[in-house]
Amino acid sequence: DLPRIINDSSCKLYENRIIKLIEDYEKFSGKTFDKNKIKNILLQNNKNTDNNSNENKLKIGICVLKKINSINKLAYIVGGAVRDFCLNSPIKDVDITTNATITELKNLFEDVVELSYHAFRVTYLGLTIEVTSFRKDIEYIDHRHPKVSLVDTLEEDLIRRDFTINAMAMDADYKIIDVYNGQEDLKEKTVRCIGNPMVRFNEDCLRVLRAIELVARYNFKLDELILSALNTDYIKYLKEEYVVDMINKIFSYQNVMALTYILKYQLF
Repeated sequence: DLPRIINDSSCKLYENRIIKLIEDYEKFSGKTFDKNKIKNILLQNNKNTDNNSNENKLKIGICVLKKINSINKLAYIVGGAVRDFCLNSPIKDVDITTNATITELKNLFEDVVELSYHAFRVTYLGLTIEVTSFRKDIEYIDHRHPKVSLVDTLEEDLIRRDFTINAMAMDADYKIIDVYNGQEDLKEKTVRCIGNPMVRFNEDCLRVLRAIELVARYNFKLDELILSALNTDYIKYLKEEYVVDMINKIFSYQNVMALTYILKYQLF
């Protein structure tokens, strides 16, 4: 029963396992099937399955890492997905950083869209993933957007990220790379900048509101260096729509600590 094989829930996430099942079935039945058609059916069916669970999102992300690793390129899941995995919280998005080129990604995946700032959107097994090249920020313009250049290592890429809890990475073996002790800050329920908070907030003023949003979402606290940097009016550099969006997110959590910071430091 070919449809039953295709829809076997234990095989949905692994394309190569499906094809192997089909090959075994061909030997058993004496029939021949169009492998590309089977692959397309697999991908279409998977779009209709639940990819919203943490397990499924991570499994698909790991599949993408392994495909990139298969051409001897480096790739890691980074940012919020790793943070939320450590917290056992719902994972919203899976982001990947790599030293693979856009041409190499297009050779590996059927659905790749080039965005901006060396960023690409890859859709694989029904999950859309943002993939960025290893990069560093050269300078920021308008207190918001960076000019970037490509770099060779994950460590060079991680230093550009805002907070320690957002600067962790995961490889294809689920090993967590934690250069800035983000796991320790998760245990301490603390939001801490990478580097000098005044410098980092001045580079991208939205980071101030992101810090408050993390406090509200996870019931964390801000570290003392961040608190000492809140005496500057960063919000004036932000577009109104950015501020309104972040205010709505922050207030939606109804977190007392976040509201206390907003009032005490007169952030709005």
